[in-house]
Amino acid sequence: MKKGCLLPLSVLALVGVGSSRTVASELTTKDKAAIRKLLDDGVGYLRAANLTAYAALYAEDAVLQPPDAPSVRGRSAIHAWIQAFPAIESVTISDVQLSGEGNFAFSTLAFALKLKGAPPEIGKELLVLRRSSAGTWELVAASFSSDSPPQTQGVAPSK
Repeated sequence: MKKGCLLPLSVLALVGVGSSRTVASELTTKDKAAIRKLLDDGVGYLRAANLTAYAALYAEDAVLQPPDAPSVRGRSAIHAWIQAFPAIESVTISDVQLSGEGNFAFSTLAFALKLKGAPPEIGKELLVLRRSSAGTWELVAASFSSDSPPQTQGVAPSK
């Protein structure tokens, strides 16, 4: 092999080593248990109408995206939003899926919700969580929607 060919190969090898990225580790069993506890605590807080504790699960800079409404930004705004919600008679979650790596995780889940004076509702939720500087998990984004078809009362069908 000619010496002239070795130089480009060695440069490529060095570039390849230098450009490798560090891969964050997947969530540990301990991380998954802590996140599942956070989700279960949230359900418990909603059932007990402990809305201050529920809002505290969210990061200060969290964003909540409720259906058919503007985004709610920040823990205090999320607290005010949930306080304005009708009384919750029952809430359950199921089909909880967790994934993530390093300091970020996401969860999808199904929920069943019964609000006072409203028919039962089922739906789904997407959550994004971040490990805080204290090492605990907190919600940074949440988006949920109903599985019910949209209300079309008073709307003329399109042709």
